[in-house]
Amino acid sequence: MGHCIYTGSFAALEKRWMDLVSELQREDPLLEVNVLVGSNILATYLKRRFARTGSALANVRFHTFLDLARRISGDAHPTRKKPRIPHLGTSIILEEILAERTPEVFAPLSASPGFRDTLLETFRDLRDADITPERLDRALESNREMKNRRQHLAALADLYRRYREKVSAFLDVDDDFHAAIARCGRAAQGQGIRQIMVYGVYDVTGQQTRFLSALKDTVEMTYFIPYVDCAVSGFAQPFLQLCKRDLGVEHIPLTESPRNTELDRLAARGFGLIPASESGDRSQALLSDGSYALVSVPGESRAAVEVIREIVRALRDRTIGGFHEAAVILRQLESDIPVLGEMLRLRGIPYFIEGGASYAERLLSRAVAAIMDLASNDFSTLPLAPAALPSPLFRSLCLSSCRYACQFCS
Repeated sequence: MGHCIYTGSFAALEKRWMDLVSELQREDPLLEVNVLVGSNILATYLKRRFARTGSALANVRFHTFLDLARRISGDAHPTRKKPRIPHLGTSIILEEILAERTPEVFAPLSASPGFRDTLLETFRDLRDADITPERLDRALESNREMKNRRQHLAALADLYRRYREKVSAFLDVDDDFHAAIARCGRAAQGQGIRQIMVYGVYDVTGQQTRFLSALKDTVEMTYFIPYVDCAVSGFAQPFLQLCKRDLGVEHIPLTESPRNTELDRLAARGFGLIPASESGDRSQALLSDGSYALVSVPGESRAAVEVIREIVRALRDRTIGGFHEAAVILRQLESDIPVLGEMLRLRGIPYFIEGGASYAERLLSRAVAAIMDLASNDFSTLPLAPAALPSPLFRSLCLSSCRYACQFCS
């Protein structure tokens, strides 16, 4: 079976993916092409990118892991008499468990919505990694290094055991994946699935790993993994190695078509940090070809306005095909990002901050810092707390909860 793994930058993967879809549908324009993606947002993006080529995207079906598992499993659940768990069913079950008996170490936090949300996320991670309550108990017993946190971990294991017992009365994600894995052998016959393209995925859970491994025995698998090299894409290397072992093939590295814009010359110079002589670029002057713009005005606000004006100009004259094709390099991140980000938000322009916002600037961090400041002053400014705290959630905190929060955070 012709399995294949392509690796490269997202730009190179996009081009190869669009070319491959066109090749598959050249003889049969309505041939079904199945694409497995990590999210529906990525599926929408790929549809738009393909539409820009002017070609029709007919009968190309995008699936998330759960979508594909449910399509393959159909109504073949061995436990089909059980009702499917409703959307808020897991939250209700957890509330009932905590109401029946809350472990003493978690009692001060049990009424907090954040604590319950964190528990549900932890339970989902354990389930996806195929860690059963029994396996968790054995891990706790065999690991002696956890003795200083054993009480908390034992309480977590108890909650997880009781949670899984109650959830087992309903059809859950576990059942969908187990049924899909059992029916993968009939996927080609029953669902007409002959090939699957796995696009942009670079990390999988235990359930998803077994699902992909079962699929490879019946359908042709083509992977598009965003891996350039270990220095740039080290996060994707474990998944790449897993796929190579599972499929028994080597990956095919893709390269982008070379470009000769002034922006590429500027990037080769490290955007001014590398001398032209060291970068191999002998010509000194940069030409104005529209691929870059230098903004230099006094003041963060005025600079942000000019940056936005340049982005909109580039979009208007079709230098870029969308906001996602524009990048902004700032000199002082701490002072420039808040102003520029707020102006982009007010104008409805989507943006992404590489590396994320500073943790110290996040709302939760500022709220915790405000509470700690109150504690250091022995809450002498407590009547002013509602004005000082930046969130309505923290404005409702009473003196006792403030004291507890300070003790917990410390």
